[in-house]
Amino acid sequence: VCVCVCVCVCSLKHVLNASTCREAGGADIRVLIVTAHPDDECMFFAPTIIQLVELHASVHLLCLSQGNYYNKGAQRKQELLNSCAVLGIPDSRITIVNQKNLPDDPKAQWKVSVVSSVIMKHIRAHSFNMVLTFDGRGVSGHANHIAIHKALTLSLSVLIDCCFLSLVTVGFLRKYISFLELPLSCLLPSCLCCCTGLQGYRRARVSVDTAGKDV
Repeated sequence: VCVCVCVCVCSLKHVLNASTCREAGGADIRVLIVTAHPDDECMFFAPTIIQLVELHASVHLLCLSQGNYYNKGAQRKQELLNSCAVLGIPDSRITIVNQKNLPDDPKAQWKVSVVSSVIMKHIRAHSFNMVLTFDGRGVSGHANHIAIHKALTLSLSVLIDCCFLSLVTVGFLRKYISFLELPLSCLLPSCLCCCTGLQGYRRARVSVDTAGKDV
């Protein structure tokens, strides 16, 4: 009998106050996912979001641009809302920023001070105890992703009661070996692995399709 197990693996790295994350029960977790563009939520964070929703955590999304690089901001905004609905994040917990100084442009250098101000204002307004975003390499190397990590890193000193987690950028081979990546990630120090089974995998795929992506 052959059993095919489809697993999405999302490695998370502890950056600050890991004990806060371990002590918080699912229902007590108020987590903010910080992304740069519509589709980031399903392309990079889907397994984590699905698991957090299943734990009854209060999951919120802060997207720092409308994704208007190809002048399709309105379309991509709706695709983001549709994608989040599949993942389990209601519209009421989604904030999409539309500021001229935060353009969707891989060549644009977002000012860290501006990014930090937007994120910190949102964190304070909603009393989040967990924040998840990209790591210092941005997963895909996108400059906007990296700017978010820099902004949050500089704000760590004031995030006393908030657990900060970031994705781990991996090489090409590790990125595409599917469930074979799982043992390696589990062995790495200071890492969390967020896995979802066949049902979660299908849900993640639907969210990607809903966002208009082809992967």
